Amino acid sequence: MSARTEIAKALKPWLIHSSWSSEHTLDASRFYRAMAQVIANAGTVWTESEFQNAVFDVIGWEQKATFEELVNEYTSVAMNIRDYEAVRPELLFPDALCGSYVRRP
Repeated sequence: MSARTEIAKALKPWLIHSSWSSEHTLDASRFYRAMAQVIANAGTVWTESEFQNAVFDVIGWEQKATFEELVNEYTSVAMNIRDYEAVRPELLFPDALCGSYVRRP
């Protein structure tokens, strides 16, 4: 599967909620859980445009005019997470698939 497809699959649990763009605490939590899945499934070798395209693949391209600015903001955060994960000696989300985000000693 392509990185874009893997990213879209990982982001879907966050983006299927109509409130994904609300910046509510629960939606922020869903975003970070989704990013854990992105890193677990797609790794750190993906581009800004692959992330943005994956978001619009999930929410629908007809939403681009409405949400482009917000998607750019989330993309910036996603790129920071990706870049951090790429240089980290251990994964921040080693157990993303089983739901544990606790760093192991």
